[in-house]
Amino acid sequence: MTTQHRFGRREALVGMGAAALGAAVGVPRLLEVDAAASPGPSEEPAPRVLPATDDVRALFGALREGSAISTHWHLESVHAVRAGAIPVVMSTIYGGRFGVEIFREEAGGPTPIARARGLALHLLNHGDGTSRTAELNGLGVMALGRALEERRAEGAPLPAGLDTYRRRTARDPDGIFDIPVGAPA
Repeated sequence: MTTQHRFGRREALVGMGAAALGAAVGVPRLLEVDAAASPGPSEEPAPRVLPATDDVRALFGALREGSAISTHWHLESVHAVRAGAIPVVMSTIYGGRFGVEIFREEAGGPTPIARARGLALHLLNHGDGTSRTAELNGLGVMALGRALEERRAEGAPLPAGLDTYRRRTARDPDGIFDIPVGAPA
């Protein structure tokens, strides 16, 4: 007699715990904290994210905080270029949040989730490029890539200071590039 093992609630909880532990170790990452909160005495502050500048807003055009991206995602926040990338926070229709960093595209660099005419969109999933991507988050990055592809086709320029992922990593291999997020809107 053979038994089939079904993936149940216990296995799901164990898997989520393992994923949370893995998420606590990598950089860059999302911080589920109040963006105005100051670090404790022993904590080193991460480079601040600032509101989007005019050149970043020119790239995004009508896409603003709260804009729908296709049918399943929203832009929560878009920031100024920091350490060579544009930090973005998106959310799913189910309320889950995830971060995206937008770099200048590079030949031979790490494979991004999406590309858009000179841009490389990387999902912040605490991985090293070999871990599985949450499907809904990955599809959200692709949807954002398509929206930015349209903007670039319309002539939207690349913001000043945008660099490649590989150059940023070479410049600051131990950098922590957190994106602070508050409660979903």
